[in-house]
Amino acid sequence: MRIRCSILILLIVVMSIAVSAQTQVNQVPTMLGDWFVKGKLYFGQSVYPSFKYYSQADLDEFKAKVEQLQNAPERNSWDGVYSSDLTEVGLTQLRVKMGLGFVDFYVYSCIPELRALNYGDAQDTGDTIILTTQTTPGSPRILSSKRYVKVTWGDRHYLVEESSLRAFAEKAAGVFVEPEDSNDQNFQRWANYWISGDTEALPDGLPVLPKIYEGLMRLPIKAVVSSVSAPETRGEIQLGNSAYYNAHVYTIAIDKGELDGVKKGMLFRHCDDDLVITSTRPRGASGLLVRSKRDDGSEQCGSDETSQCLKLTRGIMFSTPRGEFHW
Repeated sequence: MRIRCSILILLIVVMSIAVSAQTQVNQVPTMLGDWFVKGKLYFGQSVYPSFKYYSQADLDEFKAKVEQLQNAPERNSWDGVYSSDLTEVGLTQLRVKMGLGFVDFYVYSCIPELRALNYGDAQDTGDTIILTTQTTPGSPRILSSKRYVKVTWGDRHYLVEESSLRAFAEKAAGVFVEPEDSNDQNFQRWANYWISGDTEALPDGLPVLPKIYEGLMRLPIKAVVSSVSAPETRGEIQLGNSAYYNAHVYTIAIDKGELDGVKKGMLFRHCDDDLVITSTRPRGASGLLVRSKRDDGSEQCGSDETSQCLKLTRGIMFSTPRGEFHW
């Protein structure tokens, strides 16, 4: 990630030199100034605007809304600062106070640049929150109104887009299977949420949904190993998002299948071993489990190079992993 940022910064410097030689054609945007940093919107140096995505009038309204929110007390347990824990480079944040309004924004930290901004009204409807965008004449931004469901998980507060709540609940229980086609309407459907609270340690149990949405809740699937093949050595194998080289590959059958909600591509875990389902039957399924081989021929499980792998036998229990919210 740091390498990617360094390359981009170098390109920006080169581009800035070229632009400065043609100031009549393209002006380098002025940094936003101290208000952005003093408002604790971003820690570090000030940032550049990006008027490709919003207008100067939008930026002025955004600044006014930020100041309004800062000066108003929190009166609702769902007031506060939320973030996206899925942003790879930069900061994505939502600030909201019910009845007063909201702002959200994305700072792309490599430049740094205020790549996106939003502001508008916030309405608390009990189990949900409705955020309605405001805009200015001639703005490239699009008006929208989104309903977010209030979800708690330990000390965390989640605001989950209502249309994504089913996928979110499945993802929390480890039973969501990501479509391989990024154009599929369900691709990363679970990812439309904001989060506040401790995002480091995963809370116990599962998220708590409002009563009206409880029918969407899902539980992890627990399965028992019914057979394990002898390991096959592969020089290279791609399994899900992971690539393995010089590895042992096991074919493992479990006692849960389609009637239990098991799907092809679903991940099951036992300690440091991951089993990816490759075929299903009504009352059973099979998958592949891969272990990297060390130079001495022994197997490595997980990221700890000194760890000892457990013996794979019939009767071991695997379960879909809880709360793995990542791309």
